Parts: sequence; structure tokens; C-alpha cells
Amino acid sequence: MKKLITMVLALSLVLSNNINIASAAGTVTEKEEAAVNSQPGINLRKGDRVMKGDTMYRITNTETRTVEYMETQSVSAKITIPGSIEISGEAYKVTKISSYAFKDNTTVKNVVIGSNVTTIEKRAFYGCASLKVVVLPPRLVNVGPNCFTGCTSLKKVTVKSASLTIKSIKNMFLSLKAVTVKLVGAAKVKYKSYVSIYKKKVYSKSIHIQK
Repeated sequence: MKKLITMVLALSLVLSNNINIASAAGTVTEKEEAAVNSQPGINLRKGDRVMKGDTMYRITNTETRTVEYMETQSVSAKITIPGSIEISGEAYKVTKISSYAFKDNTTVKNVVIGSNVTTIEKRAFYGCASLKVVVLPPRLVNVGPNCFTGCTSLKKVTVKSASLTIKSIKNMFLSLKAVTVKLVGAAKVKYKSYVSIYKKKVYSKSIHIQK
């Protein structure tokens, strides 16, 4: 009886905060068990998935409190990936965008990426045919290949990061045409590197680098 009362109270807490927790393997199906897992003080595990509003996140490190942005059910034209989210009363930084996170999302036109994101995995925005504007944040280091494949409407990418790897710079715009890459702030120090890379024949001549 005591356990049942605890689970019911936990479920009420979760519903009031619009948060749900699932195991890494996806085997948790009982609402009560998911609720207990999301109580303050309950130990979360790497790989646990958290539904916050209309967006799914996955815990990547419980010690440093980081999560990755997995997918969203939002149909908004503008989507904001937050710098952090709250789970069980603790702030977790959003440091990664998963592969295929926005796959074939044809409604999003503008994506605002949170300042704590350091990694965007391969094909994260695959098939986002309506996407027009992207701003890459200052802490970004790694961008997977073909990140923007199928983004046929993308015309401008603003880069704020000076920490992007050469491999990331080479790969992320490989499939794009008629795109302006605007380097701002600290990213301007990489201007020569961008120009050197994108003048090669393998890239479209319509990719323009500005600072």
C-alpha cells in the first residue's frame, strides 16, 4: 500500500511537470514505474530517455548532467534547442543533437541551437526541405557528415564557433548549393581555412564564405 501511494504521488509530480522517463532499452511501459524514476533523488542512468514537453532527450552523462536532443513532435516553423533542461530538479546541459533528430521535418524553417551544444551528429537535419536559416553556436566542435543533406531551401548558415574541426568544416556543407556561410565573432579567425576548403572542385562554386 505504501509503495502504491508513493508511485501515485510520483506520477502526479511528473504529470504536473510534463516530464516522462523511459529506460535506455525502452522496456519501461508502466506509467507508475516511469513516474517513480523521475522523482527527485532517484538515480537516473546514462541512456535513460526523457520526454520534456514535445521533445525527447537522452541522458549522456549523469555526473556532468548532460543530455542529447533526440527528436521532437513539434510542427512549429521555428524550433529552439535549449541550452539546458530540468530533470528531477537538476539542470542538465543539452550538448548534442542526435543523428536524424529532424529527419524529414518539412515544417521547420528556422532552428536556434543552444549555446551548450558541442556536437551535431550525422544527418541531424536530413531532409528538412523547408529549413532556411541555421546559426551554429560558439561551443560547437563536431558536425557529422551530410548534416544538411536534403535541406534544399537552406540559404544561409551563420557560424559563431572557432572550434569546429577541419573534418567538420569539410563535411557539413558537402551536399549544399547556393549557400552563404557567414563567419561571425571568434569564427572569423577560421576564414582562410573555410576559403581554402571550399574553393576545391568537390564543392559547389555557389558556396560563399563571408566574414
